[in-house]
Amino acid sequence: MRVILATTLLLGCAAAPGCYLNSDGQRLEQRLESLEDRHSEFVETFRAERARLSEVVQRAEQQVQSLEATLTNARDMLARNSADLGADVEELRQVIQQLSGQLGEAEARYGELRERLDMLEQLVESAL
Repeated sequence: MRVILATTLLLGCAAAPGCYLNSDGQRLEQRLESLEDRHSEFVETFRAERARLSEVVQRAEQQVQSLEATLTNARDMLARNSADLGADVEELRQVIQQLSGQLGEAEARYGELRERLDMLEQLVESAL
């Protein structure tokens, strides 16, 4: 009678929802422990990766700041060089204008000297 009652209870418990055997409970506990372990590993991995990425971001921000400073210096230097170049070009224009004026005067003086030389040659030839 007890065997029949135990078998009936066992079959009824197995068929009824929410009723677990001891072995089912142990398997569920093992799965839960496994899931908790995996969750802990995931959390640790996530924290480590987050720390690593934070360091990468910090280094990248430092590099960006360094590049911005370098770019600012390069822009300033370019502006100075551009201004210096503009001043140099203007100075060269003035020198070219002066030299052009001096060349014109030299050509005029050469023309006058050439005329005098021609006249002198004519006088020498006529005196001979």
